Amino acid sequence: MDNIGMALLQLSNYKRYFMKVYVKSKQGNWLMPTYSAKARFLLKQGLFHTLFLVLIMLLL
Repeated sequence: MDNIGMALLQLSNYKRYFMKVYVKSKQGNWLMPTYSAKARFLLKQGLFHTLFLVLIMLLL
């Protein structure tokens, strides 16, 4: 149960980071490609990590 809470917290952190980066990249257009790619990668990694943890919790 603690792990699921941890995973959800981590996912919200990724989401917050993604939103922050998105706003930043909208202000300065030249930042967009690098920032959005990094944010997308982190968000995907966060989602995968969370789903993986939840799957393990359900199996145990």
